[in-house]
Amino acid sequence: PYVFEGSAVKPPADEDKIAKIGVLSDLKADSEGNRLAVKEYLAFFQKEQVDLIVVLGDTAETKKEMVSLFSLLLDSGLPVGSIVGNREPLSVYSEAVLELSAKYPNFINMNAVRLWDSEDLALFSLPGYHNPDYVHHKDDACIYGKKEVDEVAAQIKSVIGKPAVIISHGPPLGTTKDSIDFTTTG
Repeated sequence: PYVFEGSAVKPPADEDKIAKIGVLSDLKADSEGNRLAVKEYLAFFQKEQVDLIVVLGDTAETKKEMVSLFSLLLDSGLPVGSIVGNREPLSVYSEAVLELSAKYPNFINMNAVRLWDSEDLALFSLPGYHNPDYVHHKDDACIYGKKEVDEVAAQIKSVIGKPAVIISHGPPLGTTKDSIDFTTTG
């Protein structure tokens, strides 16, 4: 159902022409409380008929916990995209991604697939974290800098005819009205 072209994925056609994205972040661990919360959010996402669920990092620190939490979402059959945050070791996240990708065709590693290019929306990923002082595993982290932000900004400028959105665990904290993460104060 998905067409992969380089670092982009095109999902199947969307009948309602409305982009609906379910967002989760900072689950931190595979605890009973988090599993219950994930199930409740999943029920809400299903009721709302989301096109995609994105998990914005800090899912867990072990492969076992990541696989367990992602499997709760993936068993629904809904597409689930994920990026790494500043908590999980990149190598452990990558191992979990390999296992999940082999079992679930609806799992999208948005560390590698950087664009969800649907009819309704261009959703770009900026995986990792911008500040190395806040990563938990300094020698095994995904840290982005100005180069990566500039690349995403250039790609967004090429989007015509539909909204463009960036997902990230932590925004780059731009300071001008032309910054990629600028928001209005009004």
